[in-house]
Formats: sequence, structure tokens, C-alpha cells
Amino acid sequence: RFLRFDNSGVVVSVEINYVENPRVLAEFFWRYSHMSKAERGFDPCVVPATESERKLLTTAVSQYLRHVNAGLAYQLPKMRTTLATDYPAYKVTGVAANYIIRKPFTDSRSAFGRGTCGYVALALDSNTASADRDYLAKKLVFLKDAWCLSYPTMDKEALIYDVLQEKGVPHLRVVHHAGDVYSDFKADKVPQMTVTQTWANTEQHRWKRTNAILSTYVYHRTVQHLAFPLETISNAKQLVQVVRDALDSLISAFLKIRRLHRDISTNNIMMQPSEDGEELRGILNDWDVSTQEPDVNDPPTGSPRVVSRVDFCASFASLTRSQGTWRFMSINRLENPVKPHEIHDDLES
Repeated sequence: RFLRFDNSGVVVSVEINYVENPRVLAEFFWRYSHMSKAERGFDPCVVPATESERKLLTTAVSQYLRHVNAGLAYQLPKMRTTLATDYPAYKVTGVAANYIIRKPFTDSRSAFGRGTCGYVALALDSNTASADRDYLAKKLVFLKDAWCLSYPTMDKEALIYDVLQEKGVPHLRVVHHAGDVYSDFKADKVPQMTVTQTWANTEQHRWKRTNAILSTYVYHRTVQHLAFPLETISNAKQLVQVVRDALDSLISAFLKIRRLHRDISTNNIMMQPSEDGEELRGILNDWDVSTQEPDVNDPPTGSPRVVSRVDFCASFASLTRSQGTWRFMSINRLENPVKPHEIHDDLES
């Protein structure tokens, strides 16, 4: 059998006896060898870093860790993972700046779903090659790759942050870049997306072995300021301040633009330095699964990421499907997963 995986699911072929019918296997390898790297599943925006670029990243991270030991910078757990010598370094292109990354300090263990990977990245600019260690340490950022759910009712993460900032919602993470990742062989500028759901949800392919609606996922990249998890909090006063800041952000987003976060957890309440750098303040992070407050009496509306053939039922499912980390979901959402998400669900989380 041939098996084709993507983040939406896996397509499995019928049984093939390649001894009796070797042409099928031979043709598969012939076709595969003529595909581009992007068609095979590689990200065309990522290329191997040069030795000098790898050294720049190592120098920047090492200097940042020295600042941490000297009390001049805030501790980021697992940052040393970036220094792993058994892992290759890569250069990420195709965004506002080029970034050098190495081993992710957080990643997904599932073959399906969002597949989120988080990296400490070095932003390259015209001064980077000849800059001193302190300058390099200040150019470190957080780079996140994830496969985001795509429905006509769901907005791009970049658009969400733009609207939140425009409306004056406080305590948000500083975003340098956010956008979908495109394939170099797509002349019509369609972002990289899953296709398993296309095979499973069409009339002529009723072989699907699940009753669930297979989702469309789009490859999305976000570059943000470094932020620090709750586990790095130093005292109870700081904890109260950070949680209060996140609550302020949540309530403000709802009152100003009726935006529901839908994924409140200890992973998404974080800290980043204040503008004067004197203290850490709380932020509410990861708004990519957020949505406008749904109205069950009207068809869902929104700014679509991709114009697709997903019908209204699938679109409404994106509003009612269970989102978030189950350990922090409200009791009502756990007992009734198809209930539309409301603000008190976020507050309970």
C-alpha cells in the first residue's frame, strides 16, 4: 500500500502486489523523483544555514545565557536546546527578515493536528555579521511554525493581532511577522495546506473510515518577542500581576471587538519585559484559534484564510468544535462539546 500523510490525516491506497504488477511501484518512484522538494512536503522557505550563520546563532544564544547568569536577562527554560551540536541549523527566508534556527525547544509529538514547533531564532540584518556579542543577543526572537485550522469563519493570526492592537487591547505579545507559508511552485499564491480532507469529504470518495469532519490545515509562521512562561515567576506578587494582566487582555478583547480567545491555559499566559525593561508584565498569547462571538441565528461571518469548498455545516463546526487545552476547558464545554463558546467559558478557564 501507499500511505500519504499530512496534518489532516492519512490516505491509504488499495493493496498492490508489486511482484505481479511491478509497473505501479516503478511509476510511483518515477513520479516522485520528478516532483519538486515543495511537492514532496519540504518547506521551500527553509534552507541549510552556512557555517558562519550557525556560529552567529551559537554566539547569540551563549551570550544571552551569560546575561541570565549575571542577572542581566530573564531566564527562558530549554533555551540551551538551541545549542545542540547534533542538530543542523537552518535559515528561514521568505518573511520580512531572515532568521537562523536550530533544534526546536518545543514541538508536537503527534503526526496530525497543529504540529506546533517553537524555536529561539536569530534575526539577521545588515549589521549582524560584524556585530558584537551583546548586539547578537538582543536580536534573538521566538519563531513559531504551526498548521492552523482553516475555515471561512476563521481569521489569520496576523489579522487578529492587527485588529487587537488597532482597538487598543492591552497586554499582547509583540509580533514582528505573522503569515501563511507559500509553496514556490504555486503560481496562484495559495499557501501550503493539507489535502487529505479534500479526498475524504467529496461525494466520490466515501471510503472514509471516520465519522469526524477532517479539517483543513494551513501552514502558518509567526515571529514574536521572546516571552517567558509562568514557571519562571519569582514571587506571589508577580503571579497576581501577570494573571491580572492576562485577564485584562481577555476582557478588553471581548468588550471592544467581541473576540473570544478559546484557548486559555498556563501555556498561553506568559510574561514579557515592560517597555522600560524594568519588570515583567503578563501577556495573553496564541490568539490563532480565537473567533468572534458566534450567533447561532445567523450564518457565521469572518475574513476567510482560504476560499474553499467547505460548506456551511463545516464552517459552523469550526465555531462549535472543542478548542483549547482540555485540562483548562470550562465544565459546560466539556459536558457539551457542541455548545458555542462564550465569554464565561474563557473566564472559567
